[in-house]
Amino acid sequence: MRVPLSIFLFVACMGTAYADELLGVSTIEVEGAGSGQALSLSVWYPATSGTPEEIGGSAVFMGVSAVQNAPIVSGKLPLVLVSHGGLRSADNSGAWLASALAQAGRIAVEINGLRPHSATEAVDEIWQRPDDISRALDAILENADYSARVDLQDISVVGYALGGTAALALAGGEFDAPSFIQSCADSLKNPPDCAWYNAQNVSLDTVDQVQLIAPRRDTRVKLAVAINPEYAAAFSNGGDTIEAQSLLINLGRDEQSSSAIQTKKVTHSVAQEANLFDGFGLCTPAGPTILVDDGGNPDLCGYSREERVLAHLEVVDKVESFLLSVNDKGE
Repeated sequence: MRVPLSIFLFVACMGTAYADELLGVSTIEVEGAGSGQALSLSVWYPATSGTPEEIGGSAVFMGVSAVQNAPIVSGKLPLVLVSHGGLRSADNSGAWLASALAQAGRIAVEINGLRPHSATEAVDEIWQRPDDISRALDAILENADYSARVDLQDISVVGYALGGTAALALAGGEFDAPSFIQSCADSLKNPPDCAWYNAQNVSLDTVDQVQLIAPRRDTRVKLAVAINPEYAAAFSNGGDTIEAQSLLINLGRDEQSSSAIQTKKVTHSVAQEANLFDGFGLCTPAGPTILVDDGGNPDLCGYSREERVLAHLEVVDKVESFLLSVNDKGE
């Protein structure tokens, strides 16, 4: 049963279980192989029974109500792979997004990997992230609990920040090495990690350029959504190699970081009620104070809980509407 997205997302964001739409969550560990790191997959899905508890909360961010290892509903379900955040985001930072997509009747898999310990390690993350997502898809399709439950014709990827960049790469976007290397040259437009790279005296020209320009298209992925993708200007020729229908969402009217992507396969949309930090979850009442005390940015928590809920509503409505409308057209 599909319920109105605005109803269940509002309830989920406010931290209350919605009785008719139970969520289940389980974890799959994926071993590292070759150049690929070990991954931890948080699998969210519509459940049939169980007692919900708060999952994934921290001192700063609220968790999501779900049933650990609950039985999944019957039938085949769409699968969406979720890659949330930039180089140094915490595990399950996209739980709010993955759980909302699961509430809409999907199996939603958030991919968590070890974050780089240094800027030197981080430079190659731009091409490693899409590889991690493809490996996560392999793991789901080989897993006895989920392989028979996935609708192979309805597999999508949704990413935020560097996760959004990876989503476009899986859709067929290819990187231009000189453009990526120059990403930190313009102090007014450079990605958020440039200051970190500069502080550690790390240049983007240390990237593995052979791997960087190699195509990452995964034809199993039918649709892609990129929310505020980083390094958008690093895609070659405005992203004209993108094959899968894609949605690119800017958080806020003033956010133009993705304007470099101009191709007929990509639809642009603006979340008018959102800002850059609304890609993060709801904060606890103590969250802003903890961030200040730890030298962090309290803007991560937004202006108010209510405004963040509204921003999340707008973003997820855009994502779900796109996934449904394109599939309905048979594209």
